[in-house]
Amino acid sequence: MTQLHLKVVSEATPDQVWDRISDFYSIHTWQPLMTATTPDPEHADARRMTLADGGTAVEQLIEQTGRSCHYRLLSGPVPVRDYEAVLAVHDNPQGAGALITWDATFEPEGVDEDTAVAVMTGILQTGLDALAR
Repeated sequence: MTQLHLKVVSEATPDQVWDRISDFYSIHTWQPLMTATTPDPEHADARRMTLADGGTAVEQLIEQTGRSCHYRLLSGPVPVRDYEAVLAVHDNPQGAGALITWDATFEPEGVDEDTAVAVMTGILQTGLDALAR
């Protein structure tokens, strides 16, 4: 199982950052790679996201507690399977602002591990960078 651990610090407070991401169905309001999000009619607690390139992906909420969101990818145009991730907002241990972490596990599918890591890092880092602004 491949693991990613990405993080970024925002000048916003943890509560301000969490307010932006706490609604599982509003990822398109802060993730530049998504243009729309709707509930997925085929799966409970799932969102169907329209991607900037016109494709779609479906993710299902596993658990949301405190300031963290644990979810899995059900379908999408990425070279991975068994993808699960936790997006979390913490107090910044270095001082003011928020520490935002995005931890993911997955198995590469159809590509080597380095390629899968590069693709998934690009997607997650784009979202983290947007949240840090």
